[in-house]
Amino acid sequence: MHASSPRLVPSVPAAGRILFAISQRELDLFLPDVRLSERIDVVDPTRLGPDEDWRGVLLRVAPAVIVSGWTTPPLPADWLAREDCPLRYVCHLSGSVRRLVPRGFIERGGWVTNWGGLAAPLVAEHALLLALASLRDLASWLGERGAAAGIGVQTALTRTLFGRRVGVHGCGGVARHLARLLAPFGCDIVCWSRGVPDDVVRSAGMTPAASIEELFTDRDVLFECEALVPGDEGWINASLLARLPDGALFVNVGRGRMMDEPALLAEALSGRLRVALDVLIVEPPPPGSPWWTVKGAILSPHIAGPTRDMMPRIGAFAMDNLERFLSGQALREPVTLEIYDRAT
Repeated sequence: MHASSPRLVPSVPAAGRILFAISQRELDLFLPDVRLSERIDVVDPTRLGPDEDWRGVLLRVAPAVIVSGWTTPPLPADWLAREDCPLRYVCHLSGSVRRLVPRGFIERGGWVTNWGGLAAPLVAEHALLLALASLRDLASWLGERGAAAGIGVQTALTRTLFGRRVGVHGCGGVARHLARLLAPFGCDIVCWSRGVPDDVVRSAGMTPAASIEELFTDRDVLFECEALVPGDEGWINASLLARLPDGALFVNVGRGRMMDEPALLAEALSGRLRVALDVLIVEPPPPGSPWWTVKGAILSPHIAGPTRDMMPRIGAFAMDNLERFLSGQALREPVTLEIYDRAT
């Protein structure tokens, strides 16, 4: 959103107020060209004074709309449940809303939006980056480590993505965009996602697997991008990982808690599997963690989502939804209960 003059966010109707509960950094990242109306309250959650806590802010402002971000504290469930609670809409600038908004708010008719489908192609792009970086053995030849070891064409353990047998766990937006990115490589792509019909998988350009066990069997590269729902923690266990052939690459751009992490770490430390991970249970791994000793591992610091240059576009998407809400129009890509339950 780079208009020649700043956009003015409409003043909230008499029914309530708008609270921008985001940090100055988030305001600069997402909304660099937005000029806020004088009737809009702005509170930086990272700079609350000693005389007012988050609950006090909500009681004082009584917002009908909250524009939220990474730094916004969770909305108190008891405040939301009050008969006089004025909140009707949470316009979230980033991705997951599960930490911020209780499910009951949506059940009772509250509206929630986030960055919607804008993140999916960017996460898919990062998944491809991780796969190529690992296959080309970037960890061994990057910078001083590679130079000191005398890494060259004869010694680098480089491989190609062309013609590989690929498995994709998940069939959401990330998986579908990933399939498109993989198409030029001529990969044999098999996909499985619980509850997703085979025709949906085929329409995304992938071959459906009969089960998750089949998905992991004999795949050269396995991309983990399934949504994490309660009860699925540790789903990708030692038994599934054992189905991958020696030398296979496991890429995770989903959630760390989907993994039986000790099982994955054991496979990586043994050298049987290679790993390229954007997510772990503890991020970043603490000093002394065995993850730092895994030879050839590619560990990115949970940055598979939107890139910095995409933030103003995401902010524009949020402001468009805010304007729609204030004028009584349908919201774009609202967070439904189904989306909420599958989100991570």
